[in-house]
Amino acid sequence: MKIEHFLSSLPQSVLKGDDVSLPDNVIRKLFRFARLRSTDVFYHLGCGTNNTIRIAAQEFEVKKSVGIEIRKSLATKARNNIAGIANAQITNQDIRKVRITDASVLLFWFTNPRIIGQMIKRFEIELSDGARVITLWSPLELMVPTRAEFPFFICKKPFNYAENLSEQIKA
Repeated sequence: MKIEHFLSSLPQSVLKGDDVSLPDNVIRKLFRFARLRSTDVFYHLGCGTNNTIRIAAQEFEVKKSVGIEIRKSLATKARNNIAGIANAQITNQDIRKVRITDASVLLFWFTNPRIIGQMIKRFEIELSDGARVITLWSPLELMVPTRAEFPFFICKKPFNYAENLSEQIKA
C-alpha cells in the first residue's frame, strides 16, 4: 500500500493528533522504544486523557511523569486518572509557556507548524544534552532522528538537522 493511500484512510483526528487516545499497549511499546527508565523525567506535551502519565509513573517508574494539557476539562479528567500517584502530575497550561527544563524525555505530537517551530526553539534552548524528544509519524521538521521505528521517532539533543527532506529520509 502506498503511504498516501494509507494516510488518506485514517481519520483526520488521527493525522492531526486531536483527541486521539493511544492504546495502552502502544504506549508501552513506545516507552520501551524510547528506553524510558527510572532516572527519567517524562513530559507528555498535550497529554489529553491518555494513560501515558500513569504508565510512565507506575510501570516504568520514572522519577517524575508530567502531563501538560491546555484544555481544562481534559486536564481535570487526566488528573483523576492519576490520583494518588506520587510521581505523576497534570498541569493545565499552554505547552509554549510551561517550564520543561527538567525533562529528559518528552512526547510531542503536534502538527501545527507554528507550534512546532516555537517548541523546537524551546527544546534547543531549555533541554539538556541527552534529552530525548519522541514524535509519532515523523521527526520534527528537518531533525535527523537518533532512532526510528515507524511510526515512532526519537531525536536526541544536541539535535542534528538535515539540509532537506531527502537527506532526512536517507539518514
